[in-house]
Amino acid sequence: MLQISASNSYDLNPTNIIKLKWTNNIEDCEYMFQGCNSIIEMNFNNFDATRCITFSYMFKDCESLTSIDLSGFITSNSLRFMASLFNNCYSLKSVNLSTFETSQAMNFGHMFCNCKSLTSIFLIVK
Repeated sequence: MLQISASNSYDLNPTNIIKLKWTNNIEDCEYMFQGCNSIIEMNFNNFDATRCITFSYMFKDCESLTSIDLSGFITSNSLRFMASLFNNCYSLKSVNLSTFETSQAMNFGHMFCNCKSLTSIFLIVK
């Protein structure tokens, strides 16, 4: 498992990441894991994303991803864009978005496009 520190910079080579745990504050989430085809499972604890306005394309083309728990995300009402967030995640079966603050979000277009295996989404609408 790769653990990321906010004080360092990493080249996230999509071919060698299998499991990732990230527990630090970030400012830009757009395209963050796009094309990371080797990731199978993701779990975030205390992931401070309150400064992020967009999560668009964040997990796009993560074709091997089967499960993702984003309940550890700390978001704010400044979140606006979630377009294509999981686009082309063909193997994705379950998603937990229970802590996402989406009251001001404007674009959810293609959020789950081509998620052919998806059977479970946990989301609390506020």
